[in-house]
Amino acid sequence: MRPNISGKKTLNGRRSINVPSAIMAKQLKSLLKNLFLTACISSFFINILTLAGPIYMLQIYDRVLTSRSLETLAALTVLLVVIYISMGILETARDALFQRISLRIGRFLATPVFAEAVKSAGKLMSSSANEVTQDLQKIKRFISGPSPTAFLDAPWAIILITFIWFIHWTLGVVALVGAIVLFALAVANRFFSRSAFEASAVMASKANSWARTTYRNTDTAIPLGMLADIGRRWKEMQDQAALESVRAGDINGRFSGAIKTLRMMLQSLILGAGALLVIQDIITPGMMIAVSLMLGRALAPVQQLVTQWRSITETAASYARLRKVINQHELNHEKPLQMLTPKGALRVQKVFAAPPGMEKPFLKNINFIIEPGQMVGIIGSSGSGKSLLARIVVGAWSPIRGHVRLDGASLDNWDNSEFGRNIGFMPQDIELFPGTVKENIGRFRLDISSESVVGAAITAGIHDLILSFPKGYDTLVGESGMRISGGERQRIAFARALYGDPPFIVLDEPNSNLDSEGEKALNRALTQLKTQKKSIIVISHRCEAFTEIDNFLILDQGRIKYFGPQNEIPERQDIQRRRLAGKRQSLTF
Repeated sequence: MRPNISGKKTLNGRRSINVPSAIMAKQLKSLLKNLFLTACISSFFINILTLAGPIYMLQIYDRVLTSRSLETLAALTVLLVVIYISMGILETARDALFQRISLRIGRFLATPVFAEAVKSAGKLMSSSANEVTQDLQKIKRFISGPSPTAFLDAPWAIILITFIWFIHWTLGVVALVGAIVLFALAVANRFFSRSAFEASAVMASKANSWARTTYRNTDTAIPLGMLADIGRRWKEMQDQAALESVRAGDINGRFSGAIKTLRMMLQSLILGAGALLVIQDIITPGMMIAVSLMLGRALAPVQQLVTQWRSITETAASYARLRKVINQHELNHEKPLQMLTPKGALRVQKVFAAPPGMEKPFLKNINFIIEPGQMVGIIGSSGSGKSLLARIVVGAWSPIRGHVRLDGASLDNWDNSEFGRNIGFMPQDIELFPGTVKENIGRFRLDISSESVVGAAITAGIHDLILSFPKGYDTLVGESGMRISGGERQRIAFARALYGDPPFIVLDEPNSNLDSEGEKALNRALTQLKTQKKSIIVISHRCEAFTEIDNFLILDQGRIKYFGPQNEIPERQDIQRRRLAGKRQSLTF
């Protein structure tokens, strides 16, 4: 069968290329460039206006005090007030620009970062999906905080030191040597504290991961009396993270104290050097005061950067993790062709696969074909790879080698959202998201169709049950919602899998929590789906409960032991021969 990769056609019959993400990226880059350029221009004028203070002091000491002119004092003071008000307006505008840069980045990256983080949660060994989304928030807070302005103001230290040098080279040498020492201390601070900050972040990440695992398994941990021991392990991780954090904080604190002390010392020393030059009638007292103010302004950004160094280090680590996700998103959007709606023909070719994080394949050389209208039952002992195979064929995980093709097109060629609209999947571990029953069945899409939601619920045989809920389809489920049984949750998940009339459906243990009435409804639904020519995979320990299965796929330690009709299964044929010999035996799947 040829792959449906013709794409959507325009009026002239050509394929349309889907590049909205590329256009948005270009627009965002242009917008951020303009905003950042505006912030740089604002910083230029802000730093120029900061010279007003030293110049004012220079005029006070050298003109007003000598001339005793009240008019000159008043004019200089009014001018200074106007300049400082203007500088305050510019600084407010610059802060607002960075707030908007943070907002734009958040709006643009939120959806792709969340989507790629969830898909890559098993692949990113250093962070979970939740931590990657937190990384985005951390970067946004950093951009809207004081650190970016310190970066923009730091280069002006060279200009201010140049002004000091023009007043007198001796004062320039003092300022330059002091700035070099401060910069060296800042670099040393980064070098010595970096490993401690990173170790603290790693241990905090492990502790958070341990806590999330505990939250998900409280029903096991509490009855088995594991809570105290699990809590002890979590506390050890937390304590280790705290110790590393304290060590990093101590290092950073020592350097911050040294830099602050040196900065205050330099301002006093340059006053002393200036006083010596005043005594020698080389400079005026006003120049002495102005030099001290300019040096303080020049060194302030360096001290601020050291104070913010922990935030800078953590943000850099967050950006490194986030960059992996962004790169993955860009790779996933390099394929512009759009697929036609598939008919449901599935072809699995020489697939070797393992759970994320494992290099050695567990599934080995898996080959089978499912045509539209066929139902395949996958059986096997626990740990044989049934759920792993389910995740491979629905694209949740990628195979190490081999291909999974839907209507001839490899799953790699499908956009995730587009592919998801054409499949129905019910995993073994059912989870409903916080929201209404309608939203859960409708997969939280913006264009949820009430008719499609009700149609899926009717096909799944749960429509009447949903109407018995307090608010029907508007009943809240999930966190802080209505408590529902495992069977009800499973049947809602079945309706979610059927939403949108997908041609290919995979059900992992769909009858594990169902009573007899639920199993009857499930069988009726599967019979109806087969008549609609849907391709269906059912994974279960009790596949004999399904009457419409065409072929069985038996997995044994990651390999296909048998694929074909039920009456040709070797074990069943052997049992039938024994029965003919008068020995009553039964086969349990």
